Amino acid sequence: MTAKRRLLNTANRALRPAGVRLERLPVDGRADGFDAAERSRRAAQHAHERLITARHNSQTPEMMIADGVTDEDPANVVCMNRFISGEPGAGLEQGTTQWNHDEFGYSRLVNVLPRDLALLVRFHSVMPWDLEPYLAPSDRAFAERYHRPFFGHDQESKSAVRRPSVCLEDFRGLVGRRLPSRLEI
Repeated sequence: MTAKRRLLNTANRALRPAGVRLERLPVDGRADGFDAAERSRRAAQHAHERLITARHNSQTPEMMIADGVTDEDPANVVCMNRFISGEPGAGLEQGTTQWNHDEFGYSRLVNVLPRDLALLVRFHSVMPWDLEPYLAPSDRAFAERYHRPFFGHDQESKSAVRRPSVCLEDFRGLVGRRLPSRLEI
C-alpha cells in the first residue's frame, strides 16, 4: 500500500463518523467522468449507506434484545463492528459487540474452526484500536497473529450497499478443503 493510500485511508477512518469520505481524482484532475444519472445513483447509494451505518451505530444491548436482531436488516448484518458493553481488559469473549455478519458467521463456525480463526470471524470488523482495550493478556497473541494482519486486507472493503464482483465458484475448492462437507447455515 502506498503512502498516499495509507494517508487517504487514515483520513477516511477519521471522517467516517461525520459521514464524509475522500476519494482520489484521476491523475489529470478531470471530473469523475460520470453522467448526471450515474452521479445521482451514486449519491443515493451513499445516502442509503450512511442511513444503514447510522442505524447500526445506534445499536445498544437493550435495543438489540428488544428488536430481536434476527432479521436481515442491513443495519444488523453489514458495517464495521464495535464493542457496546464489556469490561476493558476482561477479554474478547466477555464483551458484547453489535450484531452483524461477524457474529452470524461466528455462530455458525465456532464449533468448526480452531478457536483463533473463529475469533477472527467474530471480530474481523472491529477496528484494532477498538479491540485493544478489551484484550486480556491471553488475547494478545491472537490480535498480533491474526486480527492485525487480516485487518490490513479487510479495511475499507465494507459497504452496506455495494457487493464485490467475485465468482464464488472460485472459492468453492478452498472452502471444501477447509470446512466440513455440510455446514448448518
